[in-house]
Amino acid sequence: MEKENIEEEGETSNFTKGSLVPRYKIYPSDNKFLFFGFCISGPDRLKQYRSIFMILIPSIIFFIYTCPFLIRLQFEFGIITLVISFCWSLLCIIFILITGNMDPGIVPRQTDIKEENPFNTLPRFREHTINNKKIQVKWCNTCHIFRPPRSNHCRLCDNCVEIWDHHCPWVGNCIGKRNYKFYLYFIWSTMLFAIYITLNSIVHIVLIGVRAGSFPQALLDIFLYSSLSFFVMIYCGYGAISLSILVIVHSNLLLKNQTTAEFLKYVHWRKKKFNPYYVGVLLYSCRACCGKLYSTSVDWHELVDPEEESNKERTAYPPNIVWPA
Repeated sequence: MEKENIEEEGETSNFTKGSLVPRYKIYPSDNKFLFFGFCISGPDRLKQYRSIFMILIPSIIFFIYTCPFLIRLQFEFGIITLVISFCWSLLCIIFILITGNMDPGIVPRQTDIKEENPFNTLPRFREHTINNKKIQVKWCNTCHIFRPPRSNHCRLCDNCVEIWDHHCPWVGNCIGKRNYKFYLYFIWSTMLFAIYITLNSIVHIVLIGVRAGSFPQALLDIFLYSSLSFFVMIYCGYGAISLSILVIVHSNLLLKNQTTAEFLKYVHWRKKKFNPYYVGVLLYSCRACCGKLYSTSVDWHELVDPEEESNKERTAYPPNIVWPA
């Protein structure tokens, strides 16, 4: 075995010959595994903590600065606003953590095929028929498989991912078949939360200004008593506009039955003028937003022998796994 010492979160485990270990501890990728392999993220998982921090900043300011004013102004309205904003911010953070810490749909690797194909004569592409339309799937030199339809190899995570959409820098993980709907929940809920906080901050600023007798006094009162609300309004307003653009883009992709990768590459539309994966707006949207949670293709907790795992035979030859459309 090439590696006998495998580090995980600062701890070093020495595997001796014949010892059984969970598969996630020896899996050859750049993913990070936490909580005994139940949480899987990309190598840049710290970015999801940055995103959480960016949500917490305006939320905390709003809770301790704007909400008390609204409570004093009208108790019931202020309390309702506080409860809604707290639950909403918690929901956004939950969606970030789910999206960034779950298997996005990693495709199992196969062992190298040098012995089976010593002269590298294997074709690099293979044709599949989906909905009576022919598409090409590409050979992955890293995972040693023909990639399933709509899959791509993420250069950051070093894995092929089913129905790969993109690698999100905000959650620090790939967005694919298993976590795409949670990603949609994240951007939709965060956009609405930013709009909600922005509107309530505007209410605070306007009420402070209206109480002043003159325009100069109103500016002074706003600066003295609602300057943080003005900061939150600008901060969340900018976030709401940015997230609205992202929501519009992904809503458009849902209507077209596309992934972000397909949209950027124009795989089917530019060259062949058709989409073999189009099943209708309603059906595709329901599958993407409300569909079942697919099981993982890799059994991360299966106990394996590292020595045998590196020398095991391929599960199929020619090296291709039949994946459902």
